[in-house]
Amino acid sequence: MKKLLLPVFLFNFLLAKAQTTDFIIKTEGSVKYVQPKNIKELKENFSFENGIMIKPDGVIVLPSGTEAVLKNGEYLTINGVIQKASDAMLYEVQFKQFNADMLQIKQTIKQLKQDLATSHKKVHSLQKRYKRLLRNK
Repeated sequence: MKKLLLPVFLFNFLLAKAQTTDFIIKTEGSVKYVQPKNIKELKENFSFENGIMIKPDGVIVLPSGTEAVLKNGEYLTINGVIQKASDAMLYEVQFKQFNADMLQIKQTIKQLKQDLATSHKKVHSLQKRYKRLLRNK
């Protein structure tokens, strides 16, 4: 049990310390904007306050007009530096993406339940109307 506690503690410590700022990363062919508590896939051009812009396909446009391309496994800091992502960073991004996907699934399920309840009420109302029509014939 002691052998398991150290890796778990170390992992949690590294995960907590891993990200303290925003960055853009390209993984699995898609470009994602990662914040300490949020992650979202880029669907349109994104600009940092310092004028650096990145397109959803990973093309980076610096304020000078110079272009570069973000490759899979690389990330862009808010200062415009492209770096290779560590395995820990890639895992963190996958973890955040998983959490974001799960949240989306929960929201979809909640909406489906609401839609089902609404549909059930409509069906019940139609059944009542139908029974009334049958009685009146």
